Amino acid sequence: MDFEQKEAIYHSSGPALVIAGPGCGKTSVITERIYNMVNVLNIDPKSIVALSFTRYSSSELKQRTIIKDSCLGSVFFGTIHSFFLSILKDYFSYPKDSVIGNEEKNNLIINIISNIISSNYIPNEALDIISSKISEIKNSNYDFDNRNAKINFENDFIKTIYIKYNSWLEDNNKLDFDDILSKTHHLVKSNPHILNLIRKRYMYFIIDEFQDINKVQFDTIRLFLSSDENLFVVGDEDQSIYGFRGASPVFMVNFTNYFKNAKIYPIIKSYRCPPEILNVANELISKNKSRTSKTIESGKNNQGFVRIIKYTDVIEQAKNIASEIKQSKSTSNMIISRTNFEILPFIKSMRDYNIKFKIKDKEFNFFSNFIFKDIMSYLKLSQNYSLDQINRIRNKPDRGLNYIHNDDDFRCISVSKIKKTIKLSVLKNQISNLKNLSFIDAVDCIRTTIGYDNYLISYSKKYGIDIEYLYEFFEVFYSLVDNETSIKAGINMLEKEYKSQIISSLNNSISSCDVLLVTAHASKGLEADNIFWVSVNEDQFPHIRANDIEEERRLAYVAISRAKKNLYISYLSMNKRKIAFPSEFLLDVQKCINKNIML
Repeated sequence: MDFEQKEAIYHSSGPALVIAGPGCGKTSVITERIYNMVNVLNIDPKSIVALSFTRYSSSELKQRTIIKDSCLGSVFFGTIHSFFLSILKDYFSYPKDSVIGNEEKNNLIINIISNIISSNYIPNEALDIISSKISEIKNSNYDFDNRNAKINFENDFIKTIYIKYNSWLEDNNKLDFDDILSKTHHLVKSNPHILNLIRKRYMYFIIDEFQDINKVQFDTIRLFLSSDENLFVVGDEDQSIYGFRGASPVFMVNFTNYFKNAKIYPIIKSYRCPPEILNVANELISKNKSRTSKTIESGKNNQGFVRIIKYTDVIEQAKNIASEIKQSKSTSNMIISRTNFEILPFIKSMRDYNIKFKIKDKEFNFFSNFIFKDIMSYLKLSQNYSLDQINRIRNKPDRGLNYIHNDDDFRCISVSKIKKTIKLSVLKNQISNLKNLSFIDAVDCIRTTIGYDNYLISYSKKYGIDIEYLYEFFEVFYSLVDNETSIKAGINMLEKEYKSQIISSLNNSISSCDVLLVTAHASKGLEADNIFWVSVNEDQFPHIRANDIEEERRLAYVAISRAKKNLYISYLSMNKRKIAFPSEFLLDVQKCINKNIML
């Protein structure tokens, strides 16, 4: 332990903020702090609450603490949600089955939407986004007494779903995951006697990753504190990247405003990153205004390097990075992108170079998306007829066609039938016209001439989904299939990639793979010898749909600071079939890498 870490560990009592940069040993500080509290300060371990934001980090914190002393197992280790839920059960008699899980939540939303639009088919993308919007609304509007009156709904569709969803929960005495927070805040605030009991039982609070806290969590934790205000928090506002969940760095930056007697312990020596990496990270994050001014220093003696590389497009980028990894024979590599879509070309290049890889976001399957399936149905129909495929796309866009029950309805359209089913005849001709086009030209024709983009526009309005988000799914085709590839060859290649992705996902664990493919958000808490920060272009980093430039910069800071040895930063001259420009973040840091570099 260095001097800065020891100062934080031996903090006696009262509020304390530990500002710990990437790789600065914050978990060790917390475990040693708990050990010191119990074995030196003689604090009852049952009065200590140690909280984090994920089950994994909470479990890791517990294991690393109790290995030092088994009696420390009586400390409450858990997530903020699990602690609040224990309060509801212990003090307000909430039964174990009062909280609905994700599956039950999704089924409830599906039933509500089905009744609104008279359809049993709700695409997963729409379901995920609506579920996220409900969570977002709840986390930012947690006043139970006046919840609906304060909400600025995006559209009437979301409003209707939200109100019906909450009504069902209330009628059935159920809570969802987000209600755990707001309900706890409401009940504790409304019951002073119970609050006093909680304060007597839990007298010391420790919070890891404090930069990830949101307002309802912070306000409720403050309610739990006794007059001694024994709150010990560890975090780094420069790594606050979950604004879409309501998290904000403001609670760290303004900590001394909330707690006038707070002690501040900056820990600025990183034992992960070499100086060359930290120079870039420090230069980038210094442009943010909502932060505590600090410069992270390296505690490592070995040198690393930072390189900026320009590639023509995503395919060249993926091939060259795969080649670099193969030649280096390194088994500790991480490819970090802004979104899941930029991961696509690397799936193919890793397989082509026989490199073991893992996609961290196992929930995101490019090939199960409805857009992918729709386009593939059109393309397959151009090569060979299938009743299932024609029914899948018959009203995408809307043609007013009923379900097609037999082959004769489509395969053998007579002159007399054409008069009755002219729209079906037009569809047949449109599909036939795709037959001799290249794969990519056929995709473009489906989008424009046939009108699939018009269907997506209607779909986006119906479910309140950003149309640009839907358009991004076409990168499955544009980033994996060459321009001159035939439809048949393209179909075969993509189906092979689909099977390859499933096999790779099942066979490779993170510990056994040579390369981890992650988004910048998913890279938080991870590290690797070699970091490949890819597609660092305008509209990608910062993302075109991002509202907060400072959070985008923090996200870039997180990506950079995963590197234990070397950092490769790449950008493209062509992206999404358009001329692309380097990110402004590269312009911010280029002088740290090579003063003569021309971007």
